[in-house]
Amino acid sequence: MRIEVDGNVRAGHGQCAIAAPGSFQVDDEGHLVFAANPEDIFRADAEDAADACPEQAITIPTSGLGSPAATAGQVPAPMLVSPVAGWHSAG
Repeated sequence: MRIEVDGNVRAGHGQCAIAAPGSFQVDDEGHLVFAANPEDIFRADAEDAADACPEQAITIPTSGLGSPAATAGQVPAPMLVSPVAGWHSAG
């Protein structure tokens, strides 16, 4: 499974971290940290997070690894991508 977060759309409400804490968290500095490639067992929670996002900035592609930019680990500004044990920071 692949999770994509559009940094040009997200506003930082943090509803995703409430809906799916196994895939999304807000760090001590208020930045969104998410698992870009979580196990499929987290799919239902990730889909709940996508539904909870007021800006609809979260997508879970149904096949493949998503867009070439996301596959390459690049997320549009203003998001910062920092792989940490499979998690990405988006702040």
